[in-house]
Amino acid sequence: MAKAPLAWDLGEETEKANQIRRLDFILFALLVFDGVALVVAPLNEIAFGLLALLALTRRPDRKVPLFFPVLLVGLVGVIAVSGFLNHVDGTRRVLHLVLYALTAMFIASGRVHLKSAAWGLFAGLAINLVWGLVFITTAPYPNRLVGFIMDPNAAGLIFTTLGAVALSQIPPGRWRVILQIIVVVAVVATFSRTSLLALGLGYAWLILGHRIHPILGTGVLGGLIYGIANLPDTWIRIGPWAERTGSDLLRDRILIQEQIIVAQSPVYGTGPGTAKVQLSENVRLFFHSSYLALRAEGGWIALVCLMALLVILFWRLLWLGKQRSPWLEVAIIVLLTCATNIGEALLTLQAAVVLGFAMRHLILQREEPDLIPAHYRNRWEKL
Repeated sequence: MAKAPLAWDLGEETEKANQIRRLDFILFALLVFDGVALVVAPLNEIAFGLLALLALTRRPDRKVPLFFPVLLVGLVGVIAVSGFLNHVDGTRRVLHLVLYALTAMFIASGRVHLKSAAWGLFAGLAINLVWGLVFITTAPYPNRLVGFIMDPNAAGLIFTTLGAVALSQIPPGRWRVILQIIVVVAVVATFSRTSLLALGLGYAWLILGHRIHPILGTGVLGGLIYGIANLPDTWIRIGPWAERTGSDLLRDRILIQEQIIVAQSPVYGTGPGTAKVQLSENVRLFFHSSYLALRAEGGWIALVCLMALLVILFWRLLWLGKQRSPWLEVAIIVLLTCATNIGEALLTLQAAVVLGFAMRHLILQREEPDLIPAHYRNRWEKL
């Protein structure tokens, strides 16, 4: 039986399929402009709203495994239901989560041109780096790179996750080297401890990940990410970060309030948009832990849905043998690492892009099982 045509109505084998699709390129470039707010919504949300409309006009070229949409719907559904049960008006937040799920699904099913998306991310990251370095002394966080993202920690998250996603599609050569330089320079310039740890962990995985058994590697990674989330204060206030006592004490105060909030409704949470703490009458701040933020909005059910999705994707990627995509593995690793200290990490559109690209890679490789070594093939079929 002949395969269905791709979303852009051309087979991947044809020369035209390798051409850059302008709309995909532009919209993915705008994803990096996370801190630019327009009248109705942030620029990146508007861009991906347009991407969703564009994707609806295209046909999917592959079936997506059932677990993927089920867990995405479960994630969005439990947070929406939590809002209803807690009498919280979270319409704006739920619409964001619907866009999050659609983004992941449309990428996975072939409605987005991956090469164009990757080069769009490249362009967006490059522009943000240049802009951030030019205005680094007058940025909201002096001498720390924020670009158009306006927050150094969020910038670190975006450069590490989207940089890894783009690198998964850009072939080896000078452009891949240039993009890696952009990512490393940007993350160092953000001066974000968590992002630097994530970057180091990502490169360590690139060097060692294929040399160790997937089960052992997964266990070690889990332990390292847990360790990063629970580093002693004396370890995180060393060297150039020794003067951050004030911000770290504020983070500790926020953590106490986070734990109080998630304890109020541990099963299904307190509703969409409730991952905020009230430190004083005029000071309300977002959670610092994305894991606790997810528990606040949707309880243990939401956290289990998303973590199950990430773990399944990562685990399946590990068993692809020669068809593994190390950069997509790194994208998941840095996302999970940054989520320990960046409150919105797991539910950003950037995270949805990571999910979509990982699922897409798995779908495409599963169609060519002969490329998977025999000793991996049986395990792959059981997953």
